[in-house]
Amino acid sequence: MHVITSRAEFTLSSPFPNTTIDITSIHAQAYYEEEEEVGTIDYQIPFSVPPGISVTPRLPVALNMGGIGGDALRKAIGGTLDLSAVAKVGVQIEHYRETVTYHGKGITARVKW
Repeated sequence: MHVITSRAEFTLSSPFPNTTIDITSIHAQAYYEEEEEVGTIDYQIPFSVPPGISVTPRLPVALNMGGIGGDALRKAIGGTLDLSAVAKVGVQIEHYRETVTYHGKGITARVKW
């Protein structure tokens, strides 16, 4: 996560060895200590996830710098912060479209200026 530019990028691992997945949208919230919202992503520009490991474009993040989550984010600059997240991700594989809901815990975010 890049605090100054309010952007985040993610490393993805495609489960399909021969098929490209298209991400059509992302609506996500990140939480510190599972309750304190740190930021949200609302991204509508499609991008492709090729087979194997890839990195997303830098996604814009609306940071919530108030409260305990904001304090934790400021203290983590130059280090890491453990987060949880909930996301609704639009996915397309050829002509098949679906919205996938992701719940993640123990996500280690590297926090950079």
